Amino acid sequence: MTLPELAKQLGVTTTKLRKRAAAAGIVTTDRTGHYVELPEDAHTRLSVPIGAITAAHAVTASQGGVGTCRLPDTPGLPLDALGDPAFRETFTLMRFQREERLMSLVSAWRCG
Repeated sequence: MTLPELAKQLGVTTTKLRKRAAAAGIVTTDRTGHYVELPEDAHTRLSVPIGAITAAHAVTASQGGVGTCRLPDTPGLPLDALGDPAFRETFTLMRFQREERLMSLVSAWRCG
């Protein structure tokens, strides 16, 4: 079943359903823009309002599951330090740490 067929079945517009699918992480079109077949569970996953879909993703992200992003527990440096040249080395070190974490996430994503 494609997106327009499911939209007609649910009685919503394709635009609303496309937004729900994007929030749920469901691919609806290929690179050329043609609709693709939706997964088997797409009807149950997309029949709920978009607010419920995004709330479910927020709960999953806050639990720190695999593939989710968590904010650090420490707030880092104060905003006043941005203009202070004495903190330049600290900001550079933090930037390299963030880059290292990002690269490890990207390599884990590629391997998994």
